[in-house]
Amino acid sequence: MLFEVASVDRGLAELEHARAPLGAAGLAPGVLLAAGPSSVRGFEDPDSDPERWVQRALELSEAGARILGGGAGTTEAHTRALALALGVLHPSTPPTRSGAPLDREASGC
Repeated sequence: MLFEVASVDRGLAELEHARAPLGAAGLAPGVLLAAGPSSVRGFEDPDSDPERWVQRALELSEAGARILGGGAGTTEAHTRALALALGVLHPSTPPTRSGAPLDREASGC
């Protein structure tokens, strides 16, 4: 189940509220985090710093979100920064180059 929220605090509240029912149903929670509280879907939020956004988004991972992504106002820079940060936290996912998955045999994965 995915929640789109305007702030980390709201995302944390949604995760806490949904934890028991989702767990009972065997579902993983996910959060699409907006670039900022006043972000509008479909438009870049020029006031959002992707690195600062990622630091807050990682709080949602620590709180149990298994799917994280960008919501309203986020850009490719936000997604790239999030992918890099999650790759450090969850290194079991094979790295990619230029958007194409690495050849597992050639990379030794």
